[in-house]
Amino acid sequence: MALAQPDRRRRHLAKARALVESGAPLKTIGAALSIPQWMRRLPPEAMARLPAQIGGGDGDMEFGRQIHSLIPRHFPNGGRWLNSILAARRRGGDGFAIWLARQIKCEMHVALPGIGLIAAYAFYSDHPKTLAAQYLPRRFHPYMPLGVAAQSTFEWLLSILLSLKACAARPCFAHTVECDGFSFAPLETLDALCAEARIMRNCLHSYGPSILCDHGRVFSVRRDGVPVASFEVRPGVAGKRPPRPAQLKGPRNVPAPREVAEGAIAWLEKVHDAPSLWRDVPAPIYAPLWRELWAPYRAAHRGLNVLTRDPPASVQDRLLAPLQHAALAAT
Repeated sequence: MALAQPDRRRRHLAKARALVESGAPLKTIGAALSIPQWMRRLPPEAMARLPAQIGGGDGDMEFGRQIHSLIPRHFPNGGRWLNSILAARRRGGDGFAIWLARQIKCEMHVALPGIGLIAAYAFYSDHPKTLAAQYLPRRFHPYMPLGVAAQSTFEWLLSILLSLKACAARPCFAHTVECDGFSFAPLETLDALCAEARIMRNCLHSYGPSILCDHGRVFSVRRDGVPVASFEVRPGVAGKRPPRPAQLKGPRNVPAPREVAEGAIAWLEKVHDAPSLWRDVPAPIYAPLWRELWAPYRAAHRGLNVLTRDPPASVQDRLLAPLQHAALAAT
């Protein structure tokens, strides 16, 4: 199968074919193609679409010993299982690849961006003094289920992205605007959303992606400093529509009292021209801090396409969606 792959390097193919014609041992032919010895246990259908660089090295013998009992008996999806394991090894090391092999079944594979992100989560769990590790909701461990790891990575990245966006954005308002005895505090970080969700006993902790993608803004409505309602506002679009209220809920998602609703509407009329309430001026991800966050991982693993040097244009499609897919596939 490896000899038939069109993306293998030509000089390696030529050398390997010459070795085949001369009757060289299989081990020698595999070495010419940079294919680890442990892969000889795989059937041909498992090796479809091999990557150009498989990796490996001095630890191949030990890795092969550990992976041997985890190789599936059947490969209905061709080379997907092997590609997932090889990607995990390149991006997270032997231990991470063995962990993934224990988690996935032969008929399931993790999208490659998802593997890289979970590998980064595992890396920073082992480096608690780094800046990115300060945002970890919980540390990765070798017995963590795949679904939990994917969800934890999702929460970790979302917390980082919201914080980076808050760093780059102008303050919501130049000064606190109160109306009818109520104050309105913007909830712009995952910690703030989760804290408010615990107090109000609602699902605000899940609103991070909406805020990150400029689909909504959430405010804590407070009286004398005590939260009494949660107010979601849809940002305005120039020439089409102004900012508008989406929902206003009290504790446990009960309808807010009339006086709170009247105060919220009056407040929105006062602040409707605030830049943060308009989609036309979305806050970018703060690029310098982005680079600082991922520098240790990129240095240790020679870079990673998903955690690019500069922030991606669409964090939802590039970072968050693969993790949601991995979490769902593991259930």
